[in-house]
Amino acid sequence: MVFTFETSFAGREDLTLRDRLAAERPGIANWAIKGLERLREQGKFTIGAKGKVAQHEVKLAQSPALRFASECLVITGKREDMVPVPLIFDVYGEWAAREELSPRERRNKNDFKEDMIAALRARGVKYASNQTRWHDPFKPTGGKGERIKGRFIGIRLKQEFRI
Repeated sequence: MVFTFETSFAGREDLTLRDRLAAERPGIANWAIKGLERLREQGKFTIGAKGKVAQHEVKLAQSPALRFASECLVITGKREDMVPVPLIFDVYGEWAAREELSPRERRNKNDFKEDMIAALRARGVKYASNQTRWHDPFKPTGGKGERIKGRFIGIRLKQEFRI
């Protein structure tokens, strides 16, 4: 869980707070018990809108793959939408250079693939390693398509990120 604090009391601390809170102990205890009852009833903590935004920001900060996906991909979850790993990795390389990712943050192809699977699995994106034919949706169709091995299913590249 992420806790957000919007107000700082640095330099204007309330030195009487301990005494004032001591007088409120019974009310605070009752409030805490009600919260515990609600937690047990729901089975999970309630997370408000600001908390959800903060969680998403933390996830983005910790996962370059998720930041890449948020900026460069359309996540559809549809079986017919797929992108070959070599193509998506090339786009990732361009994106990583533009974002000036540190060498520690940059991923090799295999680690990138694993990061993408971890970041997008819950949103219906799958990885398939078997060979199939693929038609680039940004090029005129013709023929049987090219043979590819290794692809993400359930995503499309945004057109502006097609290289």
